[in-house]
Amino acid sequence: MEDFDASSTFSSFLPGVAGYFGRPVWAFYVNRGQGIASFGTATKDYPILEFNPANKAYQLTPYVGFRSFVRGSRLKGMTSFEVEPFTPERSRNLLQKDDDPSLPKRVMYVGANEMEIQELDGENGLTTNVEYYTLPEENFGALVRRATFTNSGDSELTLDILDGLAKMEPFGGQLDGMLKNMGR
Repeated sequence: MEDFDASSTFSSFLPGVAGYFGRPVWAFYVNRGQGIASFGTATKDYPILEFNPANKAYQLTPYVGFRSFVRGSRLKGMTSFEVEPFTPERSRNLLQKDDDPSLPKRVMYVGANEMEIQELDGENGLTTNVEYYTLPEENFGALVRRATFTNSGDSELTLDILDGLAKMEPFGGQLDGMLKNMGR
């Protein structure tokens, strides 16, 4: 799906059963931010990233889900940039006539047990791929995330990258109800 973040909202689950007897991974994704809106083990009561209904997930995923911050510098021309791939601030608006074509192109691929997003940033010469999939044939449920940053420019590039979850819930029992019913 091209320009997935400019399309109508949608959500789905990655099928998350691994291991001989099946160890569940509950992974909910949306077409906003870097995709994964929430995930956890056993049931939605054991979150690693808090489970939210779709209407909240569309708003929160770009800010409390996985995020990447990139600082790059090119030797040729001594230019530098700082960018956050998949941020809503750099989304295109395909419905408006004044849509900025210099903004990144974003593509989402969905498979049977995987989801991948790609951002093609021509302005900075950087292609970012993020792939999520369940880990098959293991005795535990797991969600694998692989982020790849590729130089698509015409000169040598040096990158500093900060990448990961913006928010993570502590392990220790059934948290989902407490997260929703008790203020902190």
